[in-house]
Amino acid sequence: MRGKVVWVLTLVWCAFFVQCIVGAGSSGRRGVRLRLVAEYKHDILCDISSDGRLVLFYRSSYPTRSYRIYGGWVKANQPEVYDDELRVVDLRDGREVSRIRVEFFPENEQFIPGTRQVFYGEPKPRSGGRRQYRVWDVVSGQTRICLDAPEGNFSSVRFLNHQHALGVVSQQEGESLGRLILEGCTRQIIAAADPSDSKKGVRGQLALSPDRCHLAYTLDSTLKEALVRDAATLKVIKRIESPSGLFLGDAIYTPDGKFLLVVASNTIFDKPETKRYLLFYDTTNYEVVRRLDVTSWSQPDVRDDRAVSSNVVGTAMAVSPDSRMLAVAYTSEERGVFSTIEQAHVVLYDLASGSELARASHPAIRQRRDDPFAARVNRIAFTPDGKYMLTSTYDTRVWRIE
Repeated sequence: MRGKVVWVLTLVWCAFFVQCIVGAGSSGRRGVRLRLVAEYKHDILCDISSDGRLVLFYRSSYPTRSYRIYGGWVKANQPEVYDDELRVVDLRDGREVSRIRVEFFPENEQFIPGTRQVFYGEPKPRSGGRRQYRVWDVVSGQTRICLDAPEGNFSSVRFLNHQHALGVVSQQEGESLGRLILEGCTRQIIAAADPSDSKKGVRGQLALSPDRCHLAYTLDSTLKEALVRDAATLKVIKRIESPSGLFLGDAIYTPDGKFLLVVASNTIFDKPETKRYLLFYDTTNYEVVRRLDVTSWSQPDVRDDRAVSSNVVGTAMAVSPDSRMLAVAYTSEERGVFSTIEQAHVVLYDLASGSELARASHPAIRQRRDDPFAARVNRIAFTPDGKYMLTSTYDTRVWRIE
């Protein structure tokens, strides 16, 4: 009897040992679960403070005002009176810390690193006036104008520290890279975004490395090149060419700073033969060291009534603080005879293997022709400790990663 017990225990130990080896060789994470712990209605996620304690929201009773479709602007849900606000909430207990009223759809809303201040831009008011960029002190509730009616739009703002930021300056003659200095509130235009063609610009958003030393972005002229610049001087330190003629899309750094991830595809718009990839660039030399086929994550959409860009994956994405997981958002449709049901989903993937680890969803809603973004996740963010993930449509959900 004793020999049988020893034999059974030996088998159990061997099975456990093999499971550990297999798990370490594939994803290194098993049994990940997303548990909903909080929801903020009518709050669109803007940013999380560097210590993970505060969350910045944009709140509006009429979230969709205008959107671009097929090269033209369509306006919807634009009331004469609106009640838009920026508000800061303590993530630990949901308590509101402060709020201010803003014009509809402010831009670049984010915490200034190492402070309790928020930077944001206000578009030109409908009642007349000028575009302004402001700094809001969350503690005192006071705001001050930082840039008043600057020439050209200032977008994709990335803060290097509490005094300096970089961004894209859009003007009639093209796009440039500019530097904002909060002390004195001055903006300097440093260089053309595309050195080979000043009329061209940036595709998507600027990607700032975790150490805030490098700035990377894809050029929209051909979608086959990306630039890496020194964040301090904005000098080009590397021109990245797409491998095998792939079209480059969004770029994002992993939080450990080891890789620049770039979405790529073999077609500009979705076709039956479209393939999507996630390219891993080693940040020591910015050479491709890995190509992960992610076509199965988002199958090509070849319907005649839409032209979907192929060099994107989902509607939003973010890398976990440990650089081991990638969160990607999608919108599913279920077409009926009289209506279409839409639902926003967020999927966690293992960056090592590309396998799905966990999935979460926002409530399903009926599709509205005047509001194409109600079931679209526009932002995903992790808390710095990696314990929570926030996903945002017009409402924001907080998920605990278990």
